Amino acid sequence: MSEVTTTAPEPATAVDRVRALLPEIAARAEEIEQARAVPRDLTEKLRAAGVYRRYVPRSHHGEEVWPDDGLVVIEELARADASVAWVAAVGSEGPSFYAYLPADTYDQIFSAGPDVIHTGVINPTGRAVRDGDGYRFSGRWSFASGCANADYICLNGMLEEGTIDVLISPRVPSSYRQGHPDVVRLFPNYKEEEKRYYARTGFVPIMHTVVIRKSLYESQPWIAQSLFKAFRESGKRCEEMMLDVNALPYCLPWYLPALEETIETFGRDFWPEGVAENWKNVEALMTFAKEQGLIDRLFKPEELFAPNTLKEFRI
Repeated sequence: MSEVTTTAPEPATAVDRVRALLPEIAARAEEIEQARAVPRDLTEKLRAAGVYRRYVPRSHHGEEVWPDDGLVVIEELARADASVAWVAAVGSEGPSFYAYLPADTYDQIFSAGPDVIHTGVINPTGRAVRDGDGYRFSGRWSFASGCANADYICLNGMLEEGTIDVLISPRVPSSYRQGHPDVVRLFPNYKEEEKRYYARTGFVPIMHTVVIRKSLYESQPWIAQSLFKAFRESGKRCEEMMLDVNALPYCLPWYLPALEETIETFGRDFWPEGVAENWKNVEALMTFAKEQGLIDRLFKPEELFAPNTLKEFRI
C-alpha cells in the first residue's frame, strides 16, 4: 500500500479576499457614486476580508505588513472603484496615528480585535463637544472620508479639550482659527523658521510624485516624457498667471509683495520639476526612511524613475 502525501493549501490573504469582492464592487459603482459613500454592508465585507488589519501590529493580532505590501490591497480595490480604494486606505491609517496615544489607550482601541476602521477630518470647520462618553457634532465637516462607517474619528475637539497634545494637519484646525486660548502654533514665527531651514539646507520640501502603471510605461514608454513635459508646461503657465497682476488671481491686498518675497528667497523656479532638480530632496527622504526602517537601502535614480525622464532632449 503506497503512502500519499498532500500539502495543505496556503491560507487566503487579504489580497485574495479583496479580489473576490472586485466584481461586486464594480457592479455597485453607480450606487456608491450616487450615495457619495461606501455602503455599510460593503464596508463590513472589506472588514471581514482583513482590509483594515494590515498595519495593526502582531502584538494586537494584526498582520503588521510593510507599507508597500499593504498598498497592493488598495491597488486591487482601485481596479474596481477608486473611491472605495481611497476610503479603504484612509480607514487603514489608524495604527500609525494611534501610536502617538498612551499605550493603554492603544490597547483599548484594539481590545475587541484588529479590524478597526479609522478616519479623520482634514478641514475641521464644525464643532465636536464632549457629551458623556462621546462627542456631539455640529456644523459642516468636509474631507471626512468614510466617517459614516468608521469606529474612530480623529478630531479637532480632542485638541481643544487636551485629550491630545499636538495635531499635525495640512489644514489649520478650526479651534485655532476661532481663537481658542489653549491652541497655538508649535512655531509661532513659522515663516522665519522655514526661511532659515531653506538657507541651511537648500530644500523646498517636495510633496507629490506622479506615477504610471509599469505595464503601461513598458508598452508605451513615450508617455512618461510627455507627461513630464505637460506638467512642466502647466507650471510655466501657472507662473505667468501669478505674475499677471493686472487682475489678481487671488483677492489678497499684499499678494504681489508676498510673491516678490518668495521669488527673492527661493528664485523664480521655487517649485522645481525633474529628477536632477529634486534629487537632494529625494536623497534626504530616503535617508530618513532608511533610519526609520521603512527601506533597507538607498536607491539610484534609475531604480525609482522612468529612465527616459532622467534627461530631457529638445529638437
